[in-house]
Amino acid sequence: MLLTFLRGIWLTLTLVLISPPSFAAQTDCADSSFPLYYAFADKSKGLHVEGLAPDTKSQEQISHELFDLVDQLYTQVVACPDRRLPRLFSQTVDFLFLTNKSQDLLKIYEAFIKNAYLTDSQKAEYSDNLFQMHWQTRNFSELERIKSSFPVSEHAISHYPLVLSSDTLDTHMLLKSRVTPETDIEVSSYDLDEESLQVVAVIDLSCGFSRTLLETLQEDPSLFDSVKNITFVFPQASFASPRDVARLSNDIGNMKFAIINNEKAWPTDIYFHEFPMFYFLHNNQVVHRISGWPSEEQAKVIADAYTKVQLDIGLTNTIR
Repeated sequence: MLLTFLRGIWLTLTLVLISPPSFAAQTDCADSSFPLYYAFADKSKGLHVEGLAPDTKSQEQISHELFDLVDQLYTQVVACPDRRLPRLFSQTVDFLFLTNKSQDLLKIYEAFIKNAYLTDSQKAEYSDNLFQMHWQTRNFSELERIKSSFPVSEHAISHYPLVLSSDTLDTHMLLKSRVTPETDIEVSSYDLDEESLQVVAVIDLSCGFSRTLLETLQEDPSLFDSVKNITFVFPQASFASPRDVARLSNDIGNMKFAIINNEKAWPTDIYFHEFPMFYFLHNNQVVHRISGWPSEEQAKVIADAYTKVQLDIGLTNTIR
């Protein structure tokens, strides 16, 4: 079971369905929050746009402006007992977290859990979110404190382990995981071989096409046998947990699955919010890309492109 709702997908719909009068019917104090939510929804349309990698500067500016709105929303939410506000506030943070994994955002979310008018079930849910977000930002040293200070569930801890392998480094590109004989999750980090042509398939469990791709792989594990270096990766803030990656690695043993360790360490023209996307990398540069998974025939398109690109850049086939 996934720990959080799909980040951002329902945000605009939720804001459209809730009108100012319905907020007022709850509490008058919600009225001042309502325009801020709409401002966030409107401005967020420029974030996570479809297509190739968006302009970094404009995205950072939008992210900064959205953070300012979240900061204002926090002040309103913790002062208002309206029962609808916590859900909307959490959704705005979830959406912004995709591109703004700052410590300041995590601090606001932590203060929100401590100070907002929350039910016990809400506090438990948002505590799991906080634990997960600290894991996703690689704040591993904070996990024990979060676990001790908030009602983090055993389910969250089993999916996002407190103890990591000693060779896990912030500078590495990817995180891989496996289930140990004791049924614990062991996580370690590694880099791709930059000298070889690598295909990096960006997928996510929140994407129907990605799930179809994974189902096809389970039915036919030989689908990409002619692509010698292919890794299926989940974004840094993906739904996929280390336990999910370990399960996929076990179920489809001839394929590599991993989670992006730090998106900023990757080429800027890789866009981690569109799925599935197949990036062909050589010397840590994108030399080709193919989008989508319309059907399993796409596997042949990717294999043919892999052969052609290898010839174009003067490489011969290498064994994985």
